[in-house]
Formats: sequence, C-alpha cells, structure tokens
Amino acid sequence: FTESDKRVVVRREAGGEFGFRIHGSKPVVVSAIEPDTPAETSGLEVGDIIMSVNGKSVMDAIHSEVVLLAHSGTDVLELEVARTCNVLAPRVAKSREGTEETPIASGYLWRKSATSSNTDKWVRRWFKLRRDNCLYYYKTDAVSTF
Repeated sequence: FTESDKRVVVRREAGGEFGFRIHGSKPVVVSAIEPDTPAETSGLEVGDIIMSVNGKSVMDAIHSEVVLLAHSGTDVLELEVARTCNVLAPRVAKSREGTEETPIASGYLWRKSATSSNTDKWVRRWFKLRRDNCLYYYKTDAVSTF
C-alpha cells in the first residue's frame, strides 16, 4: 500500500477514549469500533489499515509504537487509512447471558518471527478462530484497546 484511500479525523473528549481497537504490526489494522464513540462517527471502519497517525507514517511500525503515538497527548487523531472493505470485520455475537460468543477454537500457536534479522526465531501468539471463519491473533490473550 502506498496511497491512502481515506483521511479520517477522530476527536475525543479530553481524557476520553477514541473508541477503537487495533491489532497486528507492520501494518496495524483496525479490529473493532466501539458504539457511541468518536471512532464510530469519524468514518473509521473495521479492517482499515492505518498508514499514518498525525502525519507520521506507521506502515513499518510495530503495534506498541502505534499505540504510543496515538496516546501521545493529543485529543485529535488524523489517520490516513487504506480501506479493506471489512475483510477483517469480527462478528462477535452475544449469547443469552450477554457475554461474548465462544470462539470455535482458541489457544496459543507458534509463529515465525517477522524480523529479518532473526529468521529462526519463533514467537508464541494467542489466537481465536471465530464463527466468521477468521483467525485472529494477538501477543497475549488480552486485546489492545484505545
């Protein structure tokens, strides 16, 4: 991806949340948008690849770098995104008890490191195979939230 499809401005209340989650690294992808939040009204969509944050390219940034940049003290995020047409949209259904639907499978998998300097390193990643037939993976069993 070299060109963005859309410029999105997300403005939060002072001390509030932006209202979206990301996952992955190099690139980082929007994985969820909370209802009734600035992210929902901004035009940001699940599956958007974040290309820049406040004018700084994040295509080669790891997840934690993007999180730090987004929380750098500003209440306005100007995001350049590449639209993926909701390819990664999670469909989390609610059960009768009001809890998140149980994934088809979850646990840890080993993934070969993406760093070019150490191609023989394997890292453990938490995964969830959800009913939308997408496999989601994270560094831990906790999902990153903004």
